[in-house]
Amino acid sequence: MDWLCLKYVNACDTSHVSFAGQSACICGGIEPSVAHCLVTLYTLPGRAGMSARPVLFLEASIACYLLTDRAWAALKLRSWGLGVDMTHLFGCICNQPAQLALSLTPIRNILATSAPIARWGYGYVQAGEVLRSRNPRSQNQAVDFSAIIDQLHSDYIIGHACGPDSLSGNANTQPLRYRKWMLAQENQEPDNDDERRALRTALTSEMPAFLARAIAGHTLAELYFHTFLAQLHQASAIDDAHLPAQRTVVLARRAADLVGTAIEKTGTSGKLGNVVISNGRSFSALRLAGPLYMRRLSIAEPKGSDEESFRGTLIVSADTVPDGAGFEEIPRHSAVLANRDLQVDIVALDKL
Repeated sequence: MDWLCLKYVNACDTSHVSFAGQSACICGGIEPSVAHCLVTLYTLPGRAGMSARPVLFLEASIACYLLTDRAWAALKLRSWGLGVDMTHLFGCICNQPAQLALSLTPIRNILATSAPIARWGYGYVQAGEVLRSRNPRSQNQAVDFSAIIDQLHSDYIIGHACGPDSLSGNANTQPLRYRKWMLAQENQEPDNDDERRALRTALTSEMPAFLARAIAGHTLAELYFHTFLAQLHQASAIDDAHLPAQRTVVLARRAADLVGTAIEKTGTSGKLGNVVISNGRSFSALRLAGPLYMRRLSIAEPKGSDEESFRGTLIVSADTVPDGAGFEEIPRHSAVLANRDLQVDIVALDKL
């Protein structure tokens, strides 16, 4: 349960109408005038036995409501203003998997999601094979990806968790995988099944039949992934283990353009978000929507050691990261490229 403090008045700004209107429907007791409001989020210090709680202020006289976890989750989905649903996405690459957990010690809390979670999963590379673990059942507990990383000992890892939506099942749980490729993406899903069908028809009509048949789920991420795979196939690169990260990003950007065009032509409500891609030999992340952050990972090496220094990179798609945590924000419409040698570059998508 979460306390939500509300102040409301009629206001000329209607940018939050869909958000506030939905919260009114979910909460039941909130008056319709809440649908016209200006929104500010604050944090209320936690009381004994409770964590800190976000508080929503809407201008004018106060009313307080006790929300269920589901209602609070629905409010969060619409309150961040990033253009994508409230999801959690990360990816990392390193040259010494046994040291990865140690390098993440100062920032472990950043890899913990907020609850509730509808579905979550992670993908990783081990002995050259792309493996996945998917958890399609909703839960009210946070997911601590750092604890999972501790057990994996992999040089390429991608993780994804999403908040409540209308989808379910393994087929709609990320990361997605096809042969050596794995991908995770945060999106705003289309509003209904009719929109999903229209978008799927528009995109699959332009891709090879074997890829269209391989689409098992209903997420926008899966449509984007198979559009990307179609671009790889067209470039005769779908099985190219040595495809440079820069070439991967060029094809991923082209896939984003195609999906964006299909969304516009079909009039569907979906929106593409940030994406992380790997084939077990390279690693790429594209900022297509909200903030995307990168941290270069390191550990203190013993003096005089002849061993290769640990190197790694962590990508996090999040609303904010703590000041002083060593993250740098990736510019809008840019990508992070990391090849097998762990040379990491940030490039503008329109420059490729």
